[in-house]
Amino acid sequence: MGWGQVHAELQYQRPTDADGLPGTYKIGAWAHTGRFDDQRLDGAGGSLADLTGNGAALQHRGNHSLYAMADQMLWRQGARSLGVFARAMAAPRDRNRVDFSANAGVAFNGPFEQRAADVLALGVGWAHLSRCACEPGRGSETFVEASYRYPIKPWWQVQADLQYVIRPGGLGATRRVPNALMFGLRTSIVF
Repeated sequence: MGWGQVHAELQYQRPTDADGLPGTYKIGAWAHTGRFDDQRLDGAGGSLADLTGNGAALQHRGNHSLYAMADQMLWRQGARSLGVFARAMAAPRDRNRVDFSANAGVAFNGPFEQRAADVLALGVGWAHLSRCACEPGRGSETFVEASYRYPIKPWWQVQADLQYVIRPGGLGATRRVPNALMFGLRTSIVF
């Protein structure tokens, strides 16, 4: 019997001083001692997609990931502010579909002077799909995203999100898969 799961994180929170520009920086890792299915191979080392195989995935003992994050305000004037963020993650390729990802962006709180509670965010991200864990021919996926959050009332917010995904699912190197444009709308009500 293993010890289960462990998560450790080191965080530095930049104090809000005279410049009023707070920031948060984190590095961390998690580990799990459980058993995890191989995403591609069976217990005999053959392909899970092979219909003549036994269909039972090769078992791996444990899984883990390392990550880093930064979130820094660059400008503030009253309730309006501009900040940037960046994140990166790495994990073993034989038991995770994504073995590396990174994203970054900018968030503008109060993009219009008369709408100080609105938030406009723009971001870009990249995910590498593990060649060990995925079927051959997959590579990486990239996305570009724009989001706008609009409070209708103090207790009710609506957020529109537009994403453009290049090579969805990491496909496109060997198969023609069209890029995807997605629109989402989310609402939240707080009682």
